[in-house]
Amino acid sequence: MSQSEAEKLLKLADASARGSLFKSKDLEKASLLYDDASKMFQSVRLFHKAVLAKERCAESNEETNNVFLAARSYDQCVLLASRAVLETKEFDVNDSKAIQLLSDFSARASACYASSSRMQQSGECLAKCARILEKLGVKGEEKSVSLYERALDVLCENELELYASDAFRALCALRCKTGAFREAAELCVRFAVACDKISSTATQRRCYLHAIIAYLWVGDVKEAELSYADFMEIDAFANSEESLISYELLRGYKEEDAGMIETTWRERRVPEIADACFSRLKLPNPAFPLKGGSMMMMGRGGGKEEEEDDDLT
Repeated sequence: MSQSEAEKLLKLADASARGSLFKSKDLEKASLLYDDASKMFQSVRLFHKAVLAKERCAESNEETNNVFLAARSYDQCVLLASRAVLETKEFDVNDSKAIQLLSDFSARASACYASSSRMQQSGECLAKCARILEKLGVKGEEKSVSLYERALDVLCENELELYASDAFRALCALRCKTGAFREAAELCVRFAVACDKISSTATQRRCYLHAIIAYLWVGDVKEAELSYADFMEIDAFANSEESLISYELLRGYKEEDAGMIETTWRERRVPEIADACFSRLKLPNPAFPLKGGSMMMMGRGGGKEEEEDDDLT
């Protein structure tokens, strides 16, 4: 196979898709030719051309109402475009247009999967694209966040929480990586609710612990205490090791005792229990000193306020 053969197939496909004065267009034939052309371009590692052919294949399938085939083709466009960025450098990794291109393909794939009543694939293709975009620097990470959130919306709104765990974990890790710890804490609570629906109690308990760790890491002891009180209303958490760890950490913060916090972290084996992105947040955070005058912490509204002598229970 050669580039010239692939180009000939692409022209034949275009001719079939357009039709002529004497011959009506044949979109089914065109879609097959576009698919073959895409494979030929892949074989000679011209991925930008392979993307073009595969996109036209998808559009031909859409026009003939073969939306599931269109969805699969758009899904493949994401993978081909990522190879053009990461392997052959045909697209500039720092170009926001390349990031937008991948995002658009995943959105089109998701819409077509949804139209064919395949909601699991609709959500998963968005998460798959998000994982690829994470490799493309800060701009890619920003777009990844929105794709993960859309993926979770699709899966959870269609009661497919069973398939959402990987996307939840990936987004939590990305939030921590980018320093968005409050958002990570809120996401953990949402993850816990999803776990409750599928009776995944072990993960549910860890999610609540993760949320408390994240709030403590940013110095928001008040929010951590309020969250702990809410979580204790949930039986799966109330009688767990995770609830005991949370209580002891909060007690250490209340007493402004860094040694107690470090002992709890070590002896309760928090690094073994918590997911990696949270176990790396070894408490107490040196950016928020416990001693040396009045202890200051972030309030719920984002400002600072003095610690109140609240009962942790």
